[in-house]
Amino acid sequence: MATTYSSVAPYKLGSHNIKYRVIPTPERCPAYELPEQNRDLPNFLRRALYQQLSLDRVPACFELQVQRQNPEHYMPIEDTSIEWDETISPFETVADIRLPAQDFNSPEQNLNCDSLSFNPWHALPDHRPIGGINRLRRAVYESISAYRLERNGVTETREASTRVP
Repeated sequence: MATTYSSVAPYKLGSHNIKYRVIPTPERCPAYELPEQNRDLPNFLRRALYQQLSLDRVPACFELQVQRQNPEHYMPIEDTSIEWDETISPFETVADIRLPAQDFNSPEQNLNCDSLSFNPWHALPDHRPIGGINRLRRAVYESISAYRLERNGVTETREASTRVP
């Protein structure tokens, strides 16, 4: 829960082209030092999340930020190898995210999780992914989701929601 997550490929935000970033803000949550995790174990990230939120009952806090494309500077949509210069277009915080302490390891919740489908294209048209990388991701995510659901014996998929069973 101490990692920064960023979109490499851009998205729409209304009439703007943007990139997203989620940064941890531990100063907004109780102080917490995650015990060392064995990175060789399967699902070690899930175990770390379970340790923090369920066992130790410590919430995690983040900021959602956006970086707007500046049309007066070279900030390409199609070439994701070129970073958008933060001195030209700094990230702006648009929301706070707080993951509350919670139990999320019940059989019902695990079954619900197995039937979820996460895809950047599950978005409003005004927030859609843009560029060739995101178009490729659409096909890849759909194939991976179909494979995973078939392997799990799930016949009906659900998009993620804010409701936790």
